[in-house]
Amino acid sequence: MTAKHGRMFVREYAGLVGVPSLFVLDFSGTAGDLTGSWDRLSGSFLQAFRDAARERKRCSLVLVSGMNLIRYLPDETSLSRVRTAIASTRSYPRLVHAYRNLDAGPALYLKKRVENELEGSAGDTGKSRYLQNLGGIYDSFVPEMHPSVFDLQVARMLSKEEAGRVYIFSLFQGDQSHIRTLIHQSRMRGIRVSCEVPKAVAGGELVRKLERFGAHDIQVVQ
Repeated sequence: MTAKHGRMFVREYAGLVGVPSLFVLDFSGTAGDLTGSWDRLSGSFLQAFRDAARERKRCSLVLVSGMNLIRYLPDETSLSRVRTAIASTRSYPRLVHAYRNLDAGPALYLKKRVENELEGSAGDTGKSRYLQNLGGIYDSFVPEMHPSVFDLQVARMLSKEEAGRVYIFSLFQGDQSHIRTLIHQSRMRGIRVSCEVPKAVAGGELVRKLERFGAHDIQVVQ
C-alpha cells in the first residue's frame, strides 16, 4: 500500500531502485501490544537489506531509537552483522527524549512557508493577520535556535552517503520528531524518502502526518 492524498491504496512493494540506499530502523515504540508488528517490520528491514546485498547495490544501515542514533553501518554487506546489531540494540536504553522537539531546520522551513503564504494572501484579512502574528512568533525564537545533536548526526551521516533513497522502518508511535528530522535532512539533499509502516498502525491520520513531514512514499508492511 502507499499513500495518496491521505488515503491508502494497494500496490506491490516496488523494492529497491538502482541507486545506493540508506535503511533506517527505528526501535522506539517496540514495547506493548505491537510485538507482532515489530517482528514483521524488522523482518521486512532484513529482507530489504538482503535484496540490496544480493543485487550488489551499495547500502548503509542506521539503527535509531527516537532521537538516539545507536548504530551506523556504512556500506554494510554482512547479514549476520546486521542481525547481531539489531538483536543487541533491543535492550539499548533510550537516553534522549524529544517531546515533539522542533529543530532549527524544520523551524526555518515552517517560517518560510508562513512568509510565502503571507505574500500570497490579499489585503487585511483574518488569515493575513494570523500569518503576520505567526511569522512574528517564528521571528522571535528561530534566530536563537541551534540544531540538536541528533540533527547534526543525521546531517553528517547523510553528507557521507551518496544515497538516492532513504527507507525509514518504524512503528511510528509516540513522539516522531526524529522522523521529521530524517525526512527533512534527506529532502534538503534531494533524497527520496519512503516510510515503511506496519499494517496495524497504518491509517489516514498517520499518512497525513507523514505527508506533512514531507515523505515521498508511504508503504505498508503486511
